[in-house]
Amino acid sequence: MYVIGISSGIKHGHHDGAAVLLKDGQLIAAAEEERFTLSKHARGELPRGAIDFCLKQAGISIKDVDWICSPLKTYTNYERRLTEYFQIPVRPQSEDPTV
Repeated sequence: MYVIGISSGIKHGHHDGAAVLLKDGQLIAAAEEERFTLSKHARGELPRGAIDFCLKQAGISIKDVDWICSPLKTYTNYERRLTEYFQIPVRPQSEDPTV
């Protein structure tokens, strides 16, 4: 199972966007967005370069990823932004793990 984590950078005003990719709980790749934008702290943007890097390191596409995770309580158009970027439907998971 592949899990991609997206940290910060996706909510306006946050910085240090990054992505990490795990396969069956093992680290495959991780990167901070500023390595790709060459802009310190890469403020307020979806970490596109970091996400692409992680996927390329594993030789997979986003369609191979089982879960997309974020530690932030996001804003109203977060689902739309991810759907547009990944070009696949993204459904939010309930905050209640029993649902």
